[in-house]
Amino acid sequence: AAELAQHVIGLKQTLPAGVTLVWEKPFLVIGNEGAAQVRERSKSLVRWTQQLLLKDFFAEPPRTLQEVWILKDKPSYETYSRRLFKYDPQTPYGYYLSQRRALVMNIKPGYGTLTHELVHPFMHHAWEDAPGWLNEGLASLFERPAEREGHLVGKVNWRLPGLLEGLKADRVPSFKALTHLSSNEFYADPSGVHYAAARYLCYWLQEQGLLAKFVR
Repeated sequence: AAELAQHVIGLKQTLPAGVTLVWEKPFLVIGNEGAAQVRERSKSLVRWTQQLLLKDFFAEPPRTLQEVWILKDKPSYETYSRRLFKYDPQTPYGYYLSQRRALVMNIKPGYGTLTHELVHPFMHHAWEDAPGWLNEGLASLFERPAEREGHLVGKVNWRLPGLLEGLKADRVPSFKALTHLSSNEFYADPSGVHYAAARYLCYWLQEQGLLAKFVR
């Protein structure tokens, strides 16, 4: 409680007007939509994702306070990123700043980015040096989340066509090669094939009933 109070005091020195703060331990949800909408997203998305991640994949939540910035559109997402975080977004959807412990996203295209980015602080806490393929594969799996018999699952999404094209062009690394890439090698792929291959490896493990055991 003391850490939260101090954090909020510090935040209020730079917070733009019109934002709402909601505490969803350990996440401080900060949104510039209407107050009721911010509270609803905190409950139906942040709390729901956290509960299901803890049920199957992680033993405990992050121990440090995490900011979750849910921004209503592209202009506010880009403006806040540059003004508050001194960061030029590399994606129109969202990102996670591990040193700042902040998830920043544009909610306009949908909530898939939020559920994706929420995986990262859990993974960072559980395994700080987790390989990029697993970190991003699991996070990408939940870009299109669903609940199946009380468990979090990922559904087929927009990354599949790119993966199929890459397979036809022989541009997709084998699973052995993929899982031996360093994180730097994994991220050095502008085509998105590495992300897609990692996602659908996790998807296959999920459909075999092995993903939760493997991640733990």
